[in-house]
Amino acid sequence: MDSKSYISIRGEVSSLASKKKNNVQRYGLFPEFILGIVWLLSKFIFSKIYRIFPSGKRETIIPVYPTVYFANHVAETDIPGLSNVHCLFKKPRIKFTIPVREDMIGKHFLVKEFRPKGLLKVILGFIDSTRILPQLFKIVGAIGVKRPFKGDARELMKQGKLRDQVDRDWEVLADRIDQGKNAMMFPEGTYSEDGYLKTIKNGLAYLASKRAGLNFFYFNFTYDYLSYKKPAIHIGFGETFQIPEGMTKEEISTMVKNRLGKLFTVTPGNLTSFVVLNSQVYVGKTKEWIKDFIEELSKKIYAMGGIYVAETLREGKNTKQILTVIDMMVKKKVLSLSKSGELSLGEKWEDERLGVRSKKAKKERPFFYHRNQLRYFENELGGLL
Repeated sequence: MDSKSYISIRGEVSSLASKKKNNVQRYGLFPEFILGIVWLLSKFIFSKIYRIFPSGKRETIIPVYPTVYFANHVAETDIPGLSNVHCLFKKPRIKFTIPVREDMIGKHFLVKEFRPKGLLKVILGFIDSTRILPQLFKIVGAIGVKRPFKGDARELMKQGKLRDQVDRDWEVLADRIDQGKNAMMFPEGTYSEDGYLKTIKNGLAYLASKRAGLNFFYFNFTYDYLSYKKPAIHIGFGETFQIPEGMTKEEISTMVKNRLGKLFTVTPGNLTSFVVLNSQVYVGKTKEWIKDFIEELSKKIYAMGGIYVAETLREGKNTKQILTVIDMMVKKKVLSLSKSGELSLGEKWEDERLGVRSKKAKKERPFFYHRNQLRYFENELGGLL
């Protein structure tokens, strides 16, 4: 099927806008309780949780049916991150249907996923045996789908069934929307390993082609793994829009990637990484000099408008985090610090800048990973250095 005919199906389907309001499904007390527990646990998972809206003020999200919500996909911690989005929705909240990897609601998921040893293996094995995790996933709206991960794609391709399976999975999601639920999706389909967005899959385009009248709302998770002992999460919110008729699936994927890319937040971790790996203005200067330089740079970025800037930088709070990141760079030999206190390039600077051997960049090349969060703004920020 070519791209034009892929989207032209929109003209052949009935609009969901005429659905009666009493068709909309709402969360009950028990699912809300479960989501509230996840929200409480998120306070222990993240060191800080920030939410940024276009207005600059915290807002309540009014749930509209039918809407497909989508975000970038970073790590397992996106789940507690989602609970901090959910709590902003005005009550009564519309139920979500969330496509997840089929194995996440299967048997022995925790042991297979994390491959623990010793006591942790016993604990996770016990949790798996209770089947509580799959049940909790289903309560909040998760549905298992086959995706191109591990052996699924290869096996389905051998059987010539991959395309049919993908169509069936997305049709199930579309049916759930017909039944009165909104949808929540990660259009990349898998975690980003280098800090930037991966290729946008065709799920959103498929839904737009099959169900006319859908609204779309998006947000972005920007994690700062460098500034604190536990990650800080910055949730940048976009706006509601509809996909115009006639757009090809390639055009839709590009639009989705651009919208998500624009919502990456400038943080102490990624801005310090960007400056160090994209320039040498700090060579021969002190740590205090580069801290002051980055503080001033963040103010210029904020004044430009159109780019979300973390509260800690925007309001000049706790900018010692910049020094924390610089000290980490010295420790990992990305930067070198002389006895007189002057900075220079370290022996690992070039490897870090290029992301050499960076399949797991978040762990192996953390500054490269954080620098990549700002790739969308590379031209604007590069002009300020």
